[in-house]
Amino acid sequence: MHSSLKTITGFLNADGGTLLIGVSDAGEIKGIARDLRDIGRNANNDRFERKKRNCISGRNSRFNPEATGKVNISFEELLEGTICRVDVEALLKSEVLHFDRDVYVRDGNHTLKLEDRALTDWI
Repeated sequence: MHSSLKTITGFLNADGGTLLIGVSDAGEIKGIARDLRDIGRNANNDRFERKKRNCISGRNSRFNPEATGKVNISFEELLEGTICRVDVEALLKSEVLHFDRDVYVRDGNHTLKLEDRALTDWI
């Protein structure tokens, strides 16, 4: 959960993008069955999405400011398993989104935590 939220933050603070949960970096379909088990009993796609959305906006948001309306979550049922597609719109260039008080941006295919001089220069 934590790494996907960092990635979503990075997309929000950069140019937007798409995160595929349940797909390896090599493009192999792994599915989200393991992620569903981490949620607990009676886990399903709806509970998985609600857990993500509760971290993005609402009373339990870990984002500041909240990212309401900037994140679309959908699921694709494939032969190899279910994947979760997270489409993220970029924030306005004048906005900075924090995840658990930290700032992340996407740089190519990885997410960077900005600190100290790098954060100042980016802002």
